Amino acid sequence: MDEINLGEMFAYFKAKLHILLIIFALIFGLGSFYVFFMQKPKYEATATVIVSSDKSNANLPGEVATNKNLIDTYTQVVKSHRVLDKVKNDINIEKSFDEMLKMIEVSAIKGTEIINITTTDRDAEFATKMTNKIADHFVKEIAKIY
Repeated sequence: MDEINLGEMFAYFKAKLHILLIIFALIFGLGSFYVFFMQKPKYEATATVIVSSDKSNANLPGEVATNKNLIDTYTQVVKSHRVLDKVKNDINIEKSFDEMLKMIEVSAIKGTEIINITTTDRDAEFATKMTNKIADHFVKEIAKIY
């Protein structure tokens, strides 16, 4: 059975150090080139909406489940044609409904009546404008529904 001598192993790697450094430099250089020149930045804009019922008996046991269902409903309203078609018309978006859905993330903060609406796009100004319009039309639609 062959024995591995650590001294010989270190001597081998020391002799091949220039090759290892070249490989490392190439990988680092290619990664840096991609990050700085090829990858396009994505911007996120987030609007926070507080949704609450006007009922004064919100502390009743059944009311907690109702509020959770209400927030789940609200997150679906944000992603509905009803809201997104109006946003599309307001800011003249050339994207389809499905493309718009891919740009939007709606999340409810657990244990609260807060919904975050986040839009991701390569243009920061457009992401902000779209997020604000979604929030505006969402609030208007909820007022019509309830």
